[in-house]
This record gives sequence, structure tokens and C-alpha cells, in this order.
Amino acid sequence: QDEMVNYLTSIFKVMYETEPSTPERVHGMSPESLAQTTAESVFEHADLNGDGLLSVEEFTRWYTSDTDNGNADSDFSLEEARSLTRLDRYTPKQAFEMLALEADRNDGCFDKIGFFRAFKSIVKAQGGLNDKDEQDRLIVVLHRLFRIFDQDGNGFVDFEEVASGLSVLCSGDKETKAQAAFDLYDYDGDGFISLSEMERYLRSIFLIMYEAQPNTRARAGGVSPEELAEITAEQVFVDADLNGDGKLSLEEFSKWYSKDNSSAAAVKGMAQSVPDWISLDEVRRLTKLGKYTPQEAFDRLARAANAESYVNKRSFFVAFNDIIEESGGIESEEDQDKLVLVLNRLFDLFDVDNNGVVDFQEMASGLSVLCGGSRDDKLANAFALYDYDGDGFISLDEMTHYLSCVFKVMFQMQPSTQQKMGGVSAEELALATAQQVFVDYDLNQDGKLSFDEFKEWYTQENTQE
Repeated sequence: QDEMVNYLTSIFKVMYETEPSTPERVHGMSPESLAQTTAESVFEHADLNGDGLLSVEEFTRWYTSDTDNGNADSDFSLEEARSLTRLDRYTPKQAFEMLALEADRNDGCFDKIGFFRAFKSIVKAQGGLNDKDEQDRLIVVLHRLFRIFDQDGNGFVDFEEVASGLSVLCSGDKETKAQAAFDLYDYDGDGFISLSEMERYLRSIFLIMYEAQPNTRARAGGVSPEELAEITAEQVFVDADLNGDGKLSLEEFSKWYSKDNSSAAAVKGMAQSVPDWISLDEVRRLTKLGKYTPQEAFDRLARAANAESYVNKRSFFVAFNDIIEESGGIESEEDQDKLVLVLNRLFDLFDVDNNGVVDFQEMASGLSVLCGGSRDDKLANAFALYDYDGDGFISLDEMTHYLSCVFKVMFQMQPSTQQKMGGVSAEELALATAQQVFVDYDLNQDGKLSFDEFKEWYTQENTQE
């Protein structure tokens, strides 16, 4: 970095002499100050492996960049951060154990090299990244995550604070996350969570959410992460401190954490919020599924399924990449970022047990709502998808199953749909709809729909194509 400062100082001295407007454009900074500031920025953006040196490759990538290093400050979403860091494939406890191996080398702290090295191990353990673009994007995300916690700019971050904040990116069921969260909240290890410990943990969570989702601050009324943590922690104790002793036991914390009608829902809801731009039409455009009939789309997606008809996340992304490339590719970097978020959301909808795989037929059923094609195309494919056992008829259970998959996608990708339906779940709406369909269209009342009966319902004007 000293060499770059010396070089840039020489350059800027010449510029200041030959271009008198230069000092004014940089707010009166001296050539030496400007060189120091510029060099620090260059190393932050270009020193990809964090070793304090620029290789020829790193320097060339920075020098030939035509984006003015904008990528280093571009927005990233929680979904993208989860996917790129591969933390979405780990429970909090598993992730923290891997991170702790690196932090232990520095007395419970990370320097930037150690932080990057820890994530290199995590990503490598999950098979690496798909391509160079993902690698570049991961570097941007890791730089941003490190900066969030390096508040004093000393090049070190505290392991517990990092682990607390990153827990929002991990996977796992409610019980797993509750236990891991309790362990993180309980900083002094006394088996209880104090109000100050809760504030400290929530501050770490909100720092990442504010960085990854810029609309979080607006939704929180413009308060800072620190202020929101204090307000939320106080409300948590109102909701969860059942015996009023000023601390939370594991039992009290677990009850609060598992609730969907308390301050816990607000914290978790912010992390899972749906961007304003998401709609079925936008998802059809981004995934290109609107250009395919259901059968054409399923034929392409079927390549991602294994012998047991399950699809893992990598294969899911590869299949969509092929579909999109076949349809002319992505129009812009912004669309690419949106697509990553959408595909992560779609996959997670059907990975209900967080085991990293989804059932192909359930996934295909849900995605059918995004496909194009004529009414006859959709009719034939819909009947085939409803008829899970292939007996030529659709039972009430089969219709409920199929509609549940469709409504999951609609609720996630068109949030207003659930509101219009009175706030019921996808499963509840599927059952109610299927029961009404059988009342109206099971003309011979044999408890199943023939193709003709199904066609009569499907082609009604008030029915979604």
C-alpha cells in the first residue's frame, strides 16, 4: 500500500500542476492526502484475498474496471448473502463451529484475512461456487459484512458479534435456531439472557439487515440499528419475561422465539420481507418461464432431478440458467441480482425441511402458475400434474396437494394474494378451494374428477389459467 501511495502522490502532484481545477474537485485535499485515501480505497476494493498486497491479476482487474469500483458498494440481499456464503446450508451451530476455528487463532477475533479464510472453508465444504461471477460477488459481500462489524476500522471484529449477526443467514428448524440463538444471546454463559445481552445480539442482527435490505430503516421508522435493538429488546421482555425476574430462561426464550404473534415475528419477519418489486409477472419475466408451456418447462427442469426425482439447489440454479440462456439471457446486472433472490425464494418454498433438496413434482406443480402456453396446453398439463398416481382421475387429496403448491408460489411472489384471501395459509386455501371444486364439478359424485369434469372447472372464466 505504501508503494501505491508513493506512486499516486507523484501522479496527483502532476495533475494538480497541470489541471488547476483538481484541488477544488477534491475539496481542497493535498496530493498526499488524496493519494492516501485513494490507495486505501483501492486496497479495500481490489485486495481480493486480503493479504495486504496487490498481485498483477488483482491490480489489472481494478485498473481495467469500468465501473469505478461500484460493485464494492452495490446492494446485496439477505437471500443472495445466504446463497453465496453457503450459510443457508448450515444450522447456526454448524456455521459457528467452523467460524470459531479461525477466530480461535486471534483470541476470539477475526482479522480480514482470517474472516475470508473461514468463509473459503465454508464455501469449499459445500462444493464451491458455480462460476467466476459468483466468486467476485462473494468477495463484495464478505467485504461488506466485515465492514459492518469493524466499526472502529482497526481491522479486527469480535467473533461473538459476527456470529450473532450472521445467524440470520443460517438455516435450521425453529428448535435448532432457538437453541443456537439463546446460546448467542447469553454472552456471559449464566443460562439466562439479560436485557443488555438481548440488545447486543439484536444490534448485530439489525446491522446486517440494514446493510442488506436498505428499506429496513424506513420500515423501522428511520431509527438506527442501535435504537431499534433497544426498542425491540424492551418489547421482547414485555412479551417473554413471564415471571418478571428481568432475565429470560431458555424455556421463556423458546416460547417467545417460536411465536408468530409477538415481537419474535417482527424480528424474523423483517429478515424474510418481500421486496416491493416482486410480482408474478416480474417472476415470469426474470425466470423466462412465461415463454414456455408447462410441458416445455418441465422437460427442461426434469434434467435437474436425480433418480429419486429430487432436485438440489445447485441443479435447480443450473437448470434455470440453461432456460434463461436459451431465451436470450439476462438483460442487466440488476435483473441478475433479482433473479438470484427469486430462485432462492422459489427453492426454499419447497425445501420445507431444510435438507437442501425438493421434490420435482411438487416444484413443477407450483411453477406451473408461471408458465405460458395456450389454454389447451395448460389444461392437459394441469390434469397430468394434478393426477399424481396416474390413474386418469383426480382425487380430493391430489387436487389439494397441487393447489397448495400453486398457492405457495402465488403467495410468495404476489404478496397481495394472501391478503385478498383473508390471510389464510396456502394449505388452508388449497383445501377450501378443492372442496368447493368437488362440490361444483364432481357431477357423478364418485369422489374423483374425470378429465371432462376437470376441464369443465378449469375452463370457467372465473378460474385462473
